Amino acid sequence: MTKVPNAIDLQVGANMRFLRVRLGISQETLAEHLGVAFQQVQKYEKGANRISASKIVMTCRLFGCPIVDLFYGVEDVDLGAVTTPRAKDQSSTAIKAMKLFDTIPGKQRTALLALIRSLAVSDLASEDEDGSHD
Repeated sequence: MTKVPNAIDLQVGANMRFLRVRLGISQETLAEHLGVAFQQVQKYEKGANRISASKIVMTCRLFGCPIVDLFYGVEDVDLGAVTTPRAKDQSSTAIKAMKLFDTIPGKQRTALLALIRSLAVSDLASEDEDGSHD
């Protein structure tokens, strides 16, 4: 009988993967930092295995993020499914864009963000008007 992962473990694992990929850290690098096999990291990210408190702290130190980032969305998890945005697979283009965005100087980043917002709002408005999405 296959054990179904707990929704909270799935959420924490999805957040771990999201942050790891966003930072450009490989599963092998994270595994080495944690003192586990990379297969164990895969199991953490899939929610198949729970991650201990000490490994959570070590992970967040490597990622340079607060511990709460690994628990993002946990309070909203329906115990039957993971539904928060970070749990969804990110496209490789979106991940590349996030990495590059962080390298853009401040004023240009602000202008780019305004452009992205206007495009997203424009796209949503046109979708609402004709019921379709290009």
